[in-house]
Amino acid sequence: MPRKEDFGLSPITWPLIDALTWIPQVVAYRVHQGRVKVPGGTMKLGEEGMPEIGASVGGKAVFFVTGSHVGTLSLSQRTVHQRLREAGADVWVVRSVAEALQIMADKYGASANCAPRPK
Repeated sequence: MPRKEDFGLSPITWPLIDALTWIPQVVAYRVHQGRVKVPGGTMKLGEEGMPEIGASVGGKAVFFVTGSHVGTLSLSQRTVHQRLREAGADVWVVRSVAEALQIMADKYGASANCAPRPK
């Protein structure tokens, strides 16, 4: 059964995060957005339109949007992605794990090992 926080995510989001952890020079993480209940009210997690996956590659901020094969970016996504790029980050819309790993190899010289990094 999917986790509650997985509803609305692309099916490649978690496999991509797992695949990125195989690359020694990469730290990857899930970017959460929306609001959660906390004692005394709610807390905002992240801005609407943020990419689902963030990564650090040799000190460079890289974000991945794991979109559908036919989807288009919303206005909030386009706005946030432009702001991220203006701040020096790279933002990629990918449709598969293989596409993202190819970007990592081609653009950042970061490629996967044969085995995942120890956790």
